[in-house]
Amino acid sequence: MMSASAPSPPHARLGFRRTLLVLFAGLVISSFNARAGVQRPIKKLSVDPSAEKIGLFEGMKNGSLEVKLIQKNSLKGNMLVTNKTKKPLTVELPEAFVGVQVLKQGGFFGNNQQQGQQNGIGNGSGGGAQSTGGGSQQSNNQSGNNFFSVPSKKTVLVPYTSVCLEHGKPEPRVRMNYRPIPVEQFSDDAVLHSLLKLVARGRIDPKTAQAAAWHLSDKMSWKKLVTKQIKHLGGKPPTRYFTSRQIQKAKQLVDKATIVAAKKNKAKKANPVVKAKRDDSIARVSRNN
Repeated sequence: MMSASAPSPPHARLGFRRTLLVLFAGLVISSFNARAGVQRPIKKLSVDPSAEKIGLFEGMKNGSLEVKLIQKNSLKGNMLVTNKTKKPLTVELPEAFVGVQVLKQGGFFGNNQQQGQQNGIGNGSGGGAQSTGGGSQQSNNQSGNNFFSVPSKKTVLVPYTSVCLEHGKPEPRVRMNYRPIPVEQFSDDAVLHSLLKLVARGRIDPKTAQAAAWHLSDKMSWKKLVTKQIKHLGGKPPTRYFTSRQIQKAKQLVDKATIVAAKKNKAKKANPVVKAKRDDSIARVSRNN
């Protein structure tokens, strides 16, 4: 004679119910997204040789592209680029960009006071979370250039590397609304521009890059950076934010950025026509932000 099986313990029944609820919630969300036309972004980047080419900021200005930044923290994030047109577009990324928090009233925070007054952005003493700087070097496509294609009405996800450009402000969070702006719209420091292009390559130790960025963007002395500490809870003694090696590497990085900026400035003087066209392009982007 077979004995009756023992009833399941209460915690087992509760776990089973929770599993069913999670599965049901997932089905509801998937169904809602399907009805709303929500699509997952494309993560595998490629280049369509037949697609029209357009610069990132040019596309933002004329409405062809909708660009948002999901800043995971001050050191990394994802750029979402949506093609609003009826044809595929090949987007050219800038060598570097600055991520700024967008305000509900339409303006956004930034650090350059003069340009901030012209474009509705605050200066470093204003509110908001940190502005970040960096970029993404998409060399994984066959062309070897900083291009990727976006099909019509689709969204592409582009990961990027960044650093904090405003020491002391709150750390960015995923739910905050960020957008990219030209580096020149944030600061006219050519050395900082060169540094952010190096950061965009994603090959520099994050702490090293951060020390160099704060030295340039916030004018923090090397002595102040060396003595910067991290405070801990529970009565634990504070620890240094940067190691001596990271500070030394940061100094070398600033020196490298300085040399690169000097060479670029020399090239501009040798070809003023290119510089004039570039400055006019930046001005047009600023007026439309």
